[in-house]
Amino acid sequence: MAQMERRKGPSQARACRFLILVGLFLPLALLPAFDVALAGIEESIVHGGFFVKAAGKTEAYRADELFLPASTLKVATSLLALDRLGPEYRFSTKFYLDSQDNLYIQGFGDPFLTSEEVLRISLSLKKAGVEHVHSLFLDDSAFSIEGPPPGSGSSSNPYDARNGALAVNFNTVSVVACQQGGGVCSGEPQTPTLPLMRFFKSRVRQNPQRFTIGVLEGKTELPPELEYVGQLFAAQLRSAGVEVGGGIALGPVPIDLKPLLVSYNSIPLSEVVRGCLRYSNNFIANQLLLVCCMEGLGVAPDWRSAADFFQKYLAGSLGLKQSEIQVAEGSGLSRRNRASARAMVRILEGFRNYRTLLVEDDRVLLKTGTMQDVYCLVGYINGRKRPIPFAILLNQTENIRDTILELFKAAYGEAK
Repeated sequence: MAQMERRKGPSQARACRFLILVGLFLPLALLPAFDVALAGIEESIVHGGFFVKAAGKTEAYRADELFLPASTLKVATSLLALDRLGPEYRFSTKFYLDSQDNLYIQGFGDPFLTSEEVLRISLSLKKAGVEHVHSLFLDDSAFSIEGPPPGSGSSSNPYDARNGALAVNFNTVSVVACQQGGGVCSGEPQTPTLPLMRFFKSRVRQNPQRFTIGVLEGKTELPPELEYVGQLFAAQLRSAGVEVGGGIALGPVPIDLKPLLVSYNSIPLSEVVRGCLRYSNNFIANQLLLVCCMEGLGVAPDWRSAADFFQKYLAGSLGLKQSEIQVAEGSGLSRRNRASARAMVRILEGFRNYRTLLVEDDRVLLKTGTMQDVYCLVGYINGRKRPIPFAILLNQTENIRDTILELFKAAYGEAK
């Protein structure tokens, strides 16, 4: 979600003056100057807290109170996935062909089933001997979720994309006004123009725009997310030289069919996590949570069972009680998520071996979290001897998270 720009208020200006002070005096008298600056920062925090854990020393302010973590929660979700599935785990999709040449596609929550992957799969099916497909049957029964994730809205923005066991292109579609004819074309070269794109005619512009496919609810014969899967596979199969009939339907895989192809995504989990954290992708984060629950429990997860699974992982693997962190979903979008700054640092300690998956900015590996009146920042300062985990959780109008970070960098970071 884009960060909102705000003018500096009195408290932020005061915090900046303290930061200038610490910059002048830290080399000469580290602790006195730092303490003075820290007191000014704390005075500027209306509702929030922070926690920094350096070797032999911690800095804490309201570190045990619960605040909205926003998208910084994705670090916890990523740790869950990497711990439970392993960094080399690859998401799978299964394909079955019956005696009538009907192709069944069974999804298991692959969050990175992109147009490129669908074409790669289509070429593999062609190589496996598939010449003709009568109808496509889509099986998304691996998940039992109903409706969007907790906290998600019904907007056309990609961050509100719904989840599912079988989904393509993050359940978003890129469209653009065709250069000729006044129609709607695909907004990206890897995705062919599909029939359902015509429903975006009133929204398209001369430059490509991306929308969540869920806004087509009621306009397609199948749920729009699954209609999208069917149309994309049909188009890519044709591109691979497979003849495809027009039928697309929902249906479970017949129990007597054996897989013709089990396709594993070409991208390992570690790189999926990297993309999730870099682009703060809500869809990917919740797919990771749902797949972990599916693999861990051996049943089709719903939102409640997935949240319970997440909560038990945090308690069992990290020793975090519900009084320290509360999760409703995996992306941080829900305002029912709560975490303390100390809990977030404990998560970062567990994530230490994976920290390079975070975005690096001026010697800091970090993850932001931004919502209305929520400004959070967690990560690692490049310390003099080792990375120093920190968490800044602000649930207030004034955004001073960068000011706080600069103070900690000046005190604990290695010299440039």
